[in-house]
Amino acid sequence: MDHNSFLHYMKKHRRGELANPSHINFDGDAIFLQRLPKKVGNSIFAHSQSTLPMGWGVHIIEDLHKEAMAWILCFLIVLSFVISILYIHYWKTQEQGFAIGQWVLSALAIAVSAVYFHFTEQ
Repeated sequence: MDHNSFLHYMKKHRRGELANPSHINFDGDAIFLQRLPKKVGNSIFAHSQSTLPMGWGVHIIEDLHKEAMAWILCFLIVLSFVISILYIHYWKTQEQGFAIGQWVLSALAIAVSAVYFHFTEQ
């Protein structure tokens, strides 16, 4: 769960707007739920304006799966090669076939790079 969803659900539960939205089974046998912090005493939202609330939480770091990104780029290289070979086969012009393949490869590599930088910019 990314940090935006975590904070969204935390704020919605505080206001009482959600009741188990993801239908998670909250039994005591869940290993990951036993490791999460539990509320002890007052809520961190119950504080006066003059003092800062004392509390701690879980810092969730998400990252793209770099191996999957590498496989996507490998697939794009193979795809551009196939497009080049098909163009060469049907239109019998080698220079234009590989030019089209290189253009497809560069355009898709730029698109994948833009997606990568969008998700790593947090």
